[in-house]
Amino acid sequence: MRFTFDDNFFLPEKREGFLVTECMKRYWAASLICLLDFNELCEKYSLRWAAAYGTLLGTVRHKGFIPWDDDIDILMPREDFDIFFENRNELPGNYEVDKFESKRHLYGGTMVINNHAGISFDEAILSKFCFCPFRAGIDIYVFDYIPESKSADDRWRLDILMALKELQTAREMDGDNMEKRFELSKRCEEISRRFASRRDESTELCRFVTYAQWNSRPVLKKEWLSSITDLPFENGTMKAFPFDICDEFLSCTMGSDWRTPIKNRAAHNYPLYKEDLRMAVCFLNEGGISMKALPPFLSYLRTEADLYNIAYT
Repeated sequence: MRFTFDDNFFLPEKREGFLVTECMKRYWAASLICLLDFNELCEKYSLRWAAAYGTLLGTVRHKGFIPWDDDIDILMPREDFDIFFENRNELPGNYEVDKFESKRHLYGGTMVINNHAGISFDEAILSKFCFCPFRAGIDIYVFDYIPESKSADDRWRLDILMALKELQTAREMDGDNMEKRFELSKRCEEISRRFASRRDESTELCRFVTYAQWNSRPVLKKEWLSSITDLPFENGTMKAFPFDICDEFLSCTMGSDWRTPIKNRAAHNYPLYKEDLRMAVCFLNEGGISMKALPPFLSYLRTEADLYNIAYT
């Protein structure tokens, strides 16, 4: 994997009638640099991962980001994820790993890796991440092994659902008790990995939260993990499944009409960095730095603030 970003990459452009701003281009680039750092560590330990959900859809349908999407989604089988998590401190720089519960992220078998916390105008960080001061990173969706027998499968689903219900109650009734929420999230993960030691018998994996709640697919066939390849993505490549596998996986996760672009379908408010943009404006204002006097390589922040009606001095 390798990505290079020249000045032309950051020019605003309309893709499929949707405006992609310079700010979003820089955010995309910062996220891809995070992915490169992540991939380097994965290669060191021979760990498997592949694009998932919106990123996989963008890879096969757009050969890059979906124009109206902003984050990177990948999946990892449980055993590879565990090795990565044990060695996460080998990531370079100021990366932060957000696992289980936090005030910002509700655990659902997902881990978020960010290049730093909040915003940063540190010269070294700006230089590395294409002058994007916002936190950028990737979402990792962990896939666990599904039990082969129906009775074990039913019991597994029920135990997960009961733990998730208790976790949801804790969020609603005692949301500030992060210690309790963390322990319940940990219980969910312990249940999810119950069949990890029997992976040789299993033929399918799933993201346990959706599998338990929907009592159905999407699932990941174990044989697919040996088919991960490099597909074109922006000006580089993305690890993904071959098209025939993508079709089956995306039909399960996105619906059979996944080939037809549908704008504004992201699971979060677009753009993901809007709150960080507000924080950046406040940070500069409080430091007595006028947005109007920003150096040329940061002037795009002014344009983005105007786009979202964020007041500045």
